[in-house]
Amino acid sequence: MPWYSRHRASWLQTLGAICAVYFALFIFLPAIIRCSVETRPIPARLDISQLSPQHASTVNFTTNLIVASVKADNTSWTDRLQEQELIPNLNIIRYISDDENARYHPPAAKGREALMYFTYLQDFYDELADINIFVHAEDVSWHMDAALLKSLTFALAQLDLDQVLQRGYINLRTTWGGSREHDCPNGFSTSATLRDNPTGEAFLMGRAFHDNFPDDPMPEILAGPCCSQFAVTKDAIQSRPLEQYQHIVQVLVDSNWSDQAIGRPWERMWPWLFKRQATDCNVEYSTLCRLYGVCFRDEKEYNRYEGLWEEKVLLQEKTKLWREIWHPKRLQQVEDELEELLLRALDYGSDAQVRHKAGTQMR
Repeated sequence: MPWYSRHRASWLQTLGAICAVYFALFIFLPAIIRCSVETRPIPARLDISQLSPQHASTVNFTTNLIVASVKADNTSWTDRLQEQELIPNLNIIRYISDDENARYHPPAAKGREALMYFTYLQDFYDELADINIFVHAEDVSWHMDAALLKSLTFALAQLDLDQVLQRGYINLRTTWGGSREHDCPNGFSTSATLRDNPTGEAFLMGRAFHDNFPDDPMPEILAGPCCSQFAVTKDAIQSRPLEQYQHIVQVLVDSNWSDQAIGRPWERMWPWLFKRQATDCNVEYSTLCRLYGVCFRDEKEYNRYEGLWEEKVLLQEKTKLWREIWHPKRLQQVEDELEELLLRALDYGSDAQVRHKAGTQMR
């Protein structure tokens, strides 16, 4: 081998060794250290274990929490609502779809949460609480807003129950979602056909509406945030006769549609049932402020929070070490800014006038 070839090979080996040492000392080792360092404590205001009800009511009322579940679900998170007195005069009623021996169960194991909800509405029609809150079995899920930490516990601690009493019905979710989800403002057309929507359930909406409300005029559009978690008053429920709920239970039991096809249309029909309102598309950040006291200064700040949350989710999907190598400290930076924005929104929302102003933008 010529001397210059040997010299070049030796030089490349030395350069490779230097690069490896640099990578190990200045990139890989710091990444390992960052992975092993514990994150700083959660502020008490955002700590689920330290929550307290945020909106004292001047009215004495009863509350039922109706939980739609299956046997395998862990619903122990609901205990905290009572232990920390996050909701006044709370009674928890857990329906278990796949257990005929459970105290509360639907007449058939089908229809997802819809049949369990309607079984309650039928069976408790004359014994309803003043406020009835319908939820899924999971505390933390994508169904809830990012500004509510995706947590039902946090959301219910923040929820202004006087607003529920005043409005009759509220969707616990304020985020619209994307148009591909048929959320606000586009919604579902009740005249859509299978040809219009071959892969989704849009073509079922008109049929579902007619089957459940045979005597009601059919609206052209049904729109609102998903995901069948809401609070409704006794008066709003009883604005419909008991026979309406009995009819719907029978429709769901007799249906030969799939579970998803039975349950999904109801995500957009609750406002019609309780308020005879076809669309429920209030401005997101205003609704979040009025109902939960989480008040961003403007839509730009709200969108900033939502964008950061999406970035956080993407970062968390990466392997921890890989993330620290290629995006050092970015997750912590995102979490710090999210925390700062949310604490500021909660502080701003503690002003009753701010919340009242936000409410003027709601229907």
